[in-house]
Amino acid sequence: IRTPPSSIPAQRAYLIPPGPDPSRSRKLAGMLISQGLKVGQLKAGVALGGLRAADGSSIGKLTLEAGTWVVPARQEGYMLVRNLLEPEVPMDEKFIAEQQRRIDAGLGSQVYDITAWSLPLLMDTPCYQSDKFSTTNIEFIQELPPYNAPIKREARLAWVLDGSTNSSMTALADLLRRGVRVYSSDREFSHSDKKYSRGSLIVPVKDNPDTLATMILNVEAACGVTFQPTASAWVSEGVNFGSPNVHFIPTPRVLLAWNEPTHSYSAGATRYVLERQYGVPVTAVRTNDLNQIKLDKYTVLILPNGWNFGEIMGEAGVKRVADWVRRGGTL
Repeated sequence: IRTPPSSIPAQRAYLIPPGPDPSRSRKLAGMLISQGLKVGQLKAGVALGGLRAADGSSIGKLTLEAGTWVVPARQEGYMLVRNLLEPEVPMDEKFIAEQQRRIDAGLGSQVYDITAWSLPLLMDTPCYQSDKFSTTNIEFIQELPPYNAPIKREARLAWVLDGSTNSSMTALADLLRRGVRVYSSDREFSHSDKKYSRGSLIVPVKDNPDTLATMILNVEAACGVTFQPTASAWVSEGVNFGSPNVHFIPTPRVLLAWNEPTHSYSAGATRYVLERQYGVPVTAVRTNDLNQIKLDKYTVLILPNGWNFGEIMGEAGVKRVADWVRRGGTL
């Protein structure tokens, strides 16, 4: 079915603002575009009422900023739009009755489970539905636009990046690949009237390459982040840069248990996220070979979802891993 039914209001649209983590909303928009769906962006901010949130609750009036992603409901892929963006797609009574008849007759149902397919909820990204949205303020796009070009600048002491977004971890992986020394705070702090979450990155100028400023600009352009340059370690609240709560981040050397007894989906997804999305190399090893491999060559060991790891590794293997953790390894 290509023509949307008349039951879908002509002005219904799904609105995805940048939100607290713009990298997630951008990723969601990119996924929708890759599926051939019609997606645009607001050219200017707009105030709307009668909105519903991704979980189905009513939130009333809200001002949406320029750059908010817009997905019209009335488009050829309207069924896919509903399945991916709405919290629930109800089935009509005739269909439910037919499924009950089939179950009673021992034929099995024709229901294809779409529970948890709501991408905004899955990705923790705000998404609002409006039935009175005008498309005159939208610029439709065929592919994601590039990030804004970073502004050239210098830092006398350090570069600081808030650690609350997915893109900050992409930036961290990029910096480590470039051989940059990076530190992270395990406590919140405030610096130059800006609050930083725990996990925020601090990149000192000292003991880093002379080309650090250029590297930072390149990372900003690649990852869509903005580092704050600073000439002072003074914080108005929380831990300072020299605190014991600020730790050096070594380049991770990751070992991933593979094959039995791991679930292949869990192992594969973990490896995909690390290698393809963050560019972190992973060494995959059969679980029963963990008893022989030199664990001290690695800083991280990942055991994906699975069963009976202790049985496969044996008592000696479990003790070997436990001793490695006591020496500083991360399991």
